Amino acid sequence: LSQPSSLSELSTSTSQSSGHEESTPVNFLISSQSSVSEHSSIPSNEYPKRDTPPLPSSVLEVATGSDIAKDSTDCLESLSRPTLDDSDIKSLDPPSTEVDSTLSKQNDLDSEGSNRNRSFVEVSLTMEDLRKSVKKMCEKEDGKEESTVKFRAVIDPSRNRQAEEELSREISKDMFVKMEVVGQFNLGFIIARLHSDLFIIDQHATDEKYNFETLQRTTSISNQKLVVPQQLELTAVNESILIDSIDVFKANGFEFKVDEHAPTTRKVKLTSIPMSRNWTFGKDDIDELLFMLQDAPNTLCRPSRVRAMFASRACRKSVMIGTALSRGEMKRLIVHMGEIEQPWNCPHGRPTMRHLINMAFL
Repeated sequence: LSQPSSLSELSTSTSQSSGHEESTPVNFLISSQSSVSEHSSIPSNEYPKRDTPPLPSSVLEVATGSDIAKDSTDCLESLSRPTLDDSDIKSLDPPSTEVDSTLSKQNDLDSEGSNRNRSFVEVSLTMEDLRKSVKKMCEKEDGKEESTVKFRAVIDPSRNRQAEEELSREISKDMFVKMEVVGQFNLGFIIARLHSDLFIIDQHATDEKYNFETLQRTTSISNQKLVVPQQLELTAVNESILIDSIDVFKANGFEFKVDEHAPTTRKVKLTSIPMSRNWTFGKDDIDELLFMLQDAPNTLCRPSRVRAMFASRACRKSVMIGTALSRGEMKRLIVHMGEIEQPWNCPHGRPTMRHLINMAFL
């Protein structure tokens, strides 16, 4: 067959073969057009013999050069795939109730196996125990502090002043009650803990300072009367201070006779002096007290000789180095530090407590 030379010839040829095209099954058109598209120049008499007559070459040529070939290929692929109807789909899906039942039984078996392998421990708990535990947890939360460097001074005699300033700034009197006893070191020192800070406390110096301040605060020194009262020659200022602070002098063992009608600077006479074994007191101790009272009027002052006497007494009655202490005794010494005015050194200048380390930085 000859190729159509124009669109008009193509349309004429197509209209003439319309009868054959209508009678030709669709599946034959699809199967034949794929072979024609590859061998478009094969003569018509070489087509394989079929039950139906072959299509005219003009129709095949039109089908080969148009979009019909592509659409027909897609149709062929779709026809070659197996199709499933509703009955087939239902047969593939098992009933959901059977699946749920199977999974439930499997979960029950797993649970029984895990319970068989699990160990049980019986715990006895009362409301009182629970209350104590909650209280302890709350105390720990309240006692938490930020891990900051508060103490920088090392244990060095040349840095005692810096250490005392840090302790005075960071440790208040109520904190001594909160300190926990860790133990005793070398039969002479107490290790105490406050939150994350560790402190070392000299058991003898601490007890000595407590006894010393107790003696200073509560002791009235016995005295001895003079056979002849001694006239004191004082300045007008000192004479006025002595008359206003007569109770302070009496607590230190001095007694006076005041003559209101005598001239100024000669109103006071000494009638009794302190007396304590090997210690003797006199006019020098009165002048020292007057000097101290100028800076601290109406306070219980002690002259240096009286303080030395109290320090000696406090030292002899305090816990000595080498004495083993129970936890209760160590706790008592720590609590006593919160009851005195200056707990950082003993009357002889020996340190009572120093900071060791902050455990938060270990």
